[in-house]
Amino acid sequence: MHLITTPFGYFAVFLFLAGFSVLVWKRFAWACVTALALIPFAAVRFAVGPVPFSVAEALALIVAARAVPWAFGRAFWAQARQVAAPVAIPVGLIVLGLVVSIAQSPVARTGLGILKGWFVVPILLGLVVAVAVRRGAVSRPQVLAGLISGGAIAAFGAIAQLIAGNLTYDNRLAAWYGSPNYLAMYLAPLAALAFGLGSRGSGIADEWRTLSRWAGVLTVVPLLATQSWGAIGART
Repeated sequence: MHLITTPFGYFAVFLFLAGFSVLVWKRFAWACVTALALIPFAAVRFAVGPVPFSVAEALALIVAARAVPWAFGRAFWAQARQVAAPVAIPVGLIVLGLVVSIAQSPVARTGLGILKGWFVVPILLGLVVAVAVRRGAVSRPQVLAGLISGGAIAAFGAIAQLIAGNLTYDNRLAAWYGSPNYLAMYLAPLAALAFGLGSRGSGIADEWRTLSRWAGVLTVVPLLATQSWGAIGART
């Protein structure tokens, strides 16, 4: 994790987020692709007053802010219900369990940060992107391209860590994720997605299938270096 504390760092983050905000309003589809591709930048964090945020969280919230005007139309709520219905009960139970645990925790502030960064903001981003697909504001191929790009970005960084010899005490690759299992749980489904889109039956153009297969190969290298066989087996 990299915590931004210097004035220059904050200024750079401000400029980046300001530019992204313009992209959200001008080219919403590409903003969604960018937000999904930059999920690995959850490791870059900064504080707004007492509340910590990551770059990935900030991007997700800016994308969600763009959807606020949609909420004034009936179509948005109908589309949101259609998206949420299949997962509402299990996700709701998970969040309820987290809230109960946090209420009983002596480190509630840390728990609230986990709830925000690992659940609330990702769920919000997923809901907005899914509704945007239904509205035609972004296409499914663009969403998939963003997710696979995120895996490739994380893989590049992780391979650099592997080459540099930055491994855990038991010679496993964790990169900046803090745990080999966390890295594997992010990379494993994206590797499966990349190879799935790269197959002949995926229905996409040959050049995109080739790129997807290469992204899958790139993702598999650090995935195997995590030696997280449970995460690899469960996710693939």
